[in-house]
Amino acid sequence: MADTASAPDPLGDLVSRHRVDNRARWVNAAWALTIGVLTGWLGVWSLLLDGGTSGGRKAVGSALGFGLCGLVIGLTQALRALRGGSGEYFEVRGNGLVHGNAAGRRASWTWDRVTTITVPRRRDSVGARATSGPAGPGACCSWGRRAASQPSC
Repeated sequence: MADTASAPDPLGDLVSRHRVDNRARWVNAAWALTIGVLTGWLGVWSLLLDGGTSGGRKAVGSALGFGLCGLVIGLTQALRALRGGSGEYFEVRGNGLVHGNAAGRRASWTWDRVTTITVPRRRDSVGARATSGPAGPGACCSWGRRAASQPSC
């Protein structure tokens, strides 16, 4: 019987693990939903008040547009925070990058597939955004790790 627990990971040894703080997404969702509900309510109230005959149709349309945008942005941020969950993380490995969460979803990329990594510079935020694709010249990682075939940053 083969022992699968000792099988080596194709992405190599774990270099570092970074937890994602989804609190910022919840704050963004709360503000966007609040703005969306209030401006949407104002737009609907103005539309129902005079049926749009007072010449303020552009203002009513703007309020309805801001309301709709706020609702869409707020719902998107809330869904992303729910999807990532409290156990969302990034792992830097010897031969690649892993993004996963506590629910068991996991995606991984080798270093030759990673073109850029953007780490937010906010004070209390931990997380990153990785872009995969054919690695071009000068494609670097913010953690100081780069693909062996790429020039130094």
